[in-house]
Amino acid sequence: RVSVPLGVIGVIFESRPNVTVDAAAMCLKSGNAVILRGGREAIGTNTALCALIQDCLEKAGLPAPIAALLTSFDANTRSGRIAATTDDTRKLGGHAPARLEDFLRANKAAFAG
Repeated sequence: RVSVPLGVIGVIFESRPNVTVDAAAMCLKSGNAVILRGGREAIGTNTALCALIQDCLEKAGLPAPIAALLTSFDANTRSGRIAATTDDTRKLGGHAPARLEDFLRANKAAFAG
């Protein structure tokens, strides 16, 4: 059996800061970069956790941006836009409302929820 990284994994989640660390750890351990998008209620905690993750990556000799957090909640920069900007988007995973799932499917992203 041979494992092959997917590349960049986008994870959308609600206000659960533990998901920030859990998702980043799973993605990075499997050789993937990760873009995280948590709920606005925990943006301060998620920002601090992502900064800590990036600091640890740098100390390990890895590039910090391989774990990134989307901090904007502006309608023009929401996470679904990532799915619409590239033909290389394969999966965007998470637990999302039905309308977000519909948006992702309509914009070339396979939803794994």
